[in-house]
Order: sequence, then structure tokens, then C-alpha cells
Amino acid sequence: MPNIFDNLSDDTRLGAALRHSLRYYDTVDVATGYLDLRGWSSMADILDSKPTPGPGDRPVARVLVGMVAPSDSQQLLELLQDDLQPPGYGSDIHDRERAFARRDQLAAHLRTQLMRGLATTQGQATLQTLKRQLTDGVVAMKVFTETPLHGKTYLFHAPDKKHAARWGYVGSSNLTGAG
Repeated sequence: MPNIFDNLSDDTRLGAALRHSLRYYDTVDVATGYLDLRGWSSMADILDSKPTPGPGDRPVARVLVGMVAPSDSQQLLELLQDDLQPPGYGSDIHDRERAFARRDQLAAHLRTQLMRGLATTQGQATLQTLKRQLTDGVVAMKVFTETPLHGKTYLFHAPDKKHAARWGYVGSSNLTGAG
């Protein structure tokens, strides 16, 4: 029988279940629309308790973030501009400068997403922890750019535990403080 998490009470909050699973399992794969520092802080300490992967080993956490598309108003303005003045011939061909500009735009959007809310000492500490985890290879993070990815999936792996090698959560909770 599946469990239902609705975040309405302490007994039905997904965060507690994710923390429990992360303690039990070796690694986790996360696909989420949004990520913020309050959400990351709920997992960071447990990730730090896991063995640091060696060169070529799988990271403890792999995170795919998908809602980094321009805002609805920005997309609407761009569509209106394209209707009034269609893009020139060859403008859909990607070049190096445009790719770097798009990368920088996505990084800025992700930075804004991570820092949503008031700056706090805890948020700064969590940001430094995330930076260290990325540098040490404990965490691998990618941004999905093909289309907005709004699904939320948490897959836990423990290959040596034959009776429970995998466990998953699928739902509507992002890796955010509110989720």
C-alpha cells in the first residue's frame, strides 16, 4: 500500500520520509522543478555523513533541476516581439557566444531560485556546504533545458541491500523548504 504525503502535519511531511530514506540508502537521484537552500539544508547533513566518492565513483546525490525557463511574462514578450519582427535568417543556429550567454542566463536564474527568501546565516552556511559537496563530488547537479521539467521524483539506491535495493517517491513536492 503506498504512503501519501501531504505536508499538512508532522506525520505526513515528505521531508521526514526523505531524510529517513537517505540515511538508509547509499545514493539518491532527484528530479525536481525547483530547488532552494531551505530544501537543500534538509538533506545536506545526511549527505555529509556518507562516504565521499572516489574518482570515477557515482556521486551520493544526483540532482536534475528543471524549472529554469524564463518567466511567463518574459516568454510572452519574446513571442510578441517575434510576431512583430521575426528573427533573422539563421538566428536559430547556435553559436558559441549565444551558448555562453544562455548558460549565464540559466545560472543567474538558478542562483535566484536558490536564494529565494531573506538572506540568513543558515542559508549562507547551506550554500557553502552545497558548494563543497559539488566540488568534492558528493553531489552532481544538472539543469534540464530542453523543456520545463516540473516533475518531482526521488529515487534511492542501495545495491548491497538485496531485500530493498531501491525505493522511490513520486509526487508534487519540490526540493524546497515549502516542498
